[in-house]
Amino acid sequence: MNERTNDVLLQYFEQTLSDGLTLQALLRAAAGAFAKLLDANGVYFFTEKGMWLRPPELAEETWPRRAELPDEKEPSLCDRQAREDIWCTAPPDLKYMKRIKTCMAKKAGRSVCVCKKDAAGLAWWLFLLETEQAVCGAAVCTVPAPLDEEALSGAHRLARGIAPRFARLVEGEASIPGNAVAMLSHEFKTPLTVALSSLQLLRRTLEDESEAVPGKTEKYIDYAELNLYKALRIAMNLIEAQDADPCGRSVRPEKTDLGKWLAELTDSAQPYAEITGVGLTFENRMGEPCSLICDVFYLERILLNLLSNALKHAPPGSSVCIVLEQTGDALLIHVEDEGTGIPDGARGRLFQKFWRGPKESTGTGLGLYLAQRFAGEMGGTLQAENRAQGGARFTLCLPAPDPKGVPAAVHSDPAADHTDSRDAVLRIEFSELLSQKCI
Repeated sequence: MNERTNDVLLQYFEQTLSDGLTLQALLRAAAGAFAKLLDANGVYFFTEKGMWLRPPELAEETWPRRAELPDEKEPSLCDRQAREDIWCTAPPDLKYMKRIKTCMAKKAGRSVCVCKKDAAGLAWWLFLLETEQAVCGAAVCTVPAPLDEEALSGAHRLARGIAPRFARLVEGEASIPGNAVAMLSHEFKTPLTVALSSLQLLRRTLEDESEAVPGKTEKYIDYAELNLYKALRIAMNLIEAQDADPCGRSVRPEKTDLGKWLAELTDSAQPYAEITGVGLTFENRMGEPCSLICDVFYLERILLNLLSNALKHAPPGSSVCIVLEQTGDALLIHVEDEGTGIPDGARGRLFQKFWRGPKESTGTGLGLYLAQRFAGEMGGTLQAENRAQGGARFTLCLPAPDPKGVPAAVHSDPAADHTDSRDAVLRIEFSELLSQKCI
């Protein structure tokens, strides 16, 4: 074992000696060590069943950008990992995920080359995390060059060092209240849905028995219905945020005319914009049909959340605009408002799980977290900024379609996730806006 390898391993073990070590801290240090040993530019971690472990959110202001570091300061391992995103924040492409899960299931050898060369020229190597009892997980590294025996030997030694703590911490996190939250949220969702259906049936029954429902009765039904929608929204967000397997729901592509779809979504949201006295418009700067293969369920969840936030923060008499444009090989969907903008110091925390703004008194702080997560699982990004002319701009960036044409979608059940009507989805997502009408 050469001196460089020993130094990297020693630094890793020093970083993980704490009795209060968390799984996230362990994997963050391990990702940095793999990156140094193998010159890896990406590291994924999986449980023994092939489940990808999502890294924690890192606040933008937490880590100085490279240009902001003093020349004399050598960035620490954690600094480097946080800025360069070595521990990957989005799951691998589906084809690599399938190969990884197959290799995990076979548990053959200490290391496996999952892919010799991908589209970016990177090789994918899988290193099993194995204790004396069993294989407890794996690390998958993307590397730009072939690995020599010295590098492989150092990676195997690191994997053996990670395994015991990894097994213990994964087992500990499996029993934390987060899983209980997901279970309870599922349990709450069913009776909430039944109660909402019963209330809607009561409304129809009263309308059938008389020409008009008495004013106070209708108001009470509206208020009860609204709060059931709000409770459903909380339950759904908690279920998705606490999902033990982020890759359990594969991305389900459908062929979509993006411009037409956004225009229809804008029309559907118009009644909710009118409640707040805000104008809602859609601008298609592409000027031509845009066929795209994307997950419409994820896309709808992202855009409705961004619209809900924009309409909630835009002052009466102002406008919210959805803009579609293409820049290079990326499709950009902007949601722009004319509100007060993103407060100083909040931009780096907007997408953190359970984070709410200093003036927010309602909500779970999960909407933007989930929106960014859904964007990542479609191979895109979600960013936020303040507009020069005032207000905020949220931008969803998706890979542009192949100029040679979009192939037919292969999704066998495009409506699998759309068990609710568009109207019901809008009522759930815009329940906060509806409260302004009922109260």
